Order: sequence, then structure tokens, then C-alpha cells
Amino acid sequence: MASQYATARPRYPETLVADIVRSGTRVLELGAGTGLLTRTLATSNLTFLVATDLDPQMLVELHGALPAIPAVVARAERLPFPDQHFDMVIAAQAAHWFDLEPAAHEIRRVLRPGGELALLWNHRSLEVDWVAQFERITRAYTIGTVDREVADEIAATGCFGPFSMYKAAFEHRVDLEGARNLVESFSHVSTLPPDTRASVIEEAAEHLRMRADQNGVISIPYYCEAYVSPVK
Repeated sequence: MASQYATARPRYPETLVADIVRSGTRVLELGAGTGLLTRTLATSNLTFLVATDLDPQMLVELHGALPAIPAVVARAERLPFPDQHFDMVIAAQAAHWFDLEPAAHEIRRVLRPGGELALLWNHRSLEVDWVAQFERITRAYTIGTVDREVADEIAATGCFGPFSMYKAAFEHRVDLEGARNLVESFSHVSTLPPDTRASVIEEAAEHLRMRADQNGVISIPYYCEAYVSPVK
């Protein structure tokens, strides 16, 4: 699964990251996984960057790609860092997995006065008909997570102010193998019963294959939303 994340999942738009992450700051990344966002942060002229995740195998992939970045097994609800140690805490495609009340207080603890929390999610562009059909195939047995509600719930803890939202569109390009790996990497697919999972993967991969160009490359339209809030 870790290798599938590393090779198949989309990264995050550099222009959006540049808008929300200031150079010269100390940044803690939560739920870094295989380092899809970390790769961009590592080129952002930061003073310090540390990546965390609960899954050691994910961090093995991250460390292989970015050996100079400290990678620490840790959970958002109990961070092994001193008080007021970071200027920004950032989580991409991860905050909906947190126990939000204790995580918010712990994130506030490690942020310096004036520090910020940033939450990022990539979404497929469902206004495109074939992308909407792909989403219906992969989510036929599940209910999707809504990022705005996660940001609102964190704001309701009183640890952070209202969230400002940033948005950027981009395309994620994958070959046929990458398309199958992308589908298999979705948690809402990988957790299905085996027979159902196999059926969904086959149908979704075939749906993407029909959108491949003459070189066997599929361009999937995405957009990234980032929610940024100062610590109180």
C-alpha cells in the first residue's frame, strides 16, 4: 500500500503551497504518509521541516525519497515535540483521521504565538462527467468525507480562528498501471470485502483506461483546497 501511495496518488500544487507556507519558517507535517506534500515543502526554503505519520512503512517510503528530512512515527493527538516549537502545522489528506478535539489542543501546544494550522485536501473535479462517474464507481459502497466540516469542527474547539480557504486546479497524470494503483490506494476501496473490492477495482480501472491518450496516459482533473487558520 505504501508504494501505491508513493507512485499513484497526486501531489499538491506548488503554487498553492507557496501561497500558504512562508519561507524561513519551522514546519511540522502531520500524516505525511509517503511524502507527497513533503517533497514540495522540502523545496520551500524552510528553516526546519519534520514529517510524522502513524505508519512506519509510509515513512520508509518518505525517507527513501527524502533522507535529509526527519521522519517521526507520531500521532496528532500526542506529539513528541516541545511547546511553541513550530510556526506552522500542516496536514494533507489526513485531518479527517484525527481525533479532532485532542489533536487541536496538541497542535496549538506546539505552535508558536502567531503560528498557523493548514489543512489540505485534493479532490477530483466532479463537474467533469466522466470523473463524476468514476467517483460513483469507487464510492458506491461508502460515504465521502467533507473537508469543510473537519475545518469547522477544529475551529469549534476554540484553539483556532476561522479558516481562510485557498484553491488551485491541476491535472494528475497516470499511466494504466498507475490508474489501477490509484484506485487500489483509496481507503474506501481497500477496506471493502474482497469480492466487492476486486469488482470495484476492475470497473474503475477500466473506466480510467477508456480515457487514456495514445500514449496510455490518463489526465485526471483535480483541485486542491487548503484551509488555513491562526492559533488563538
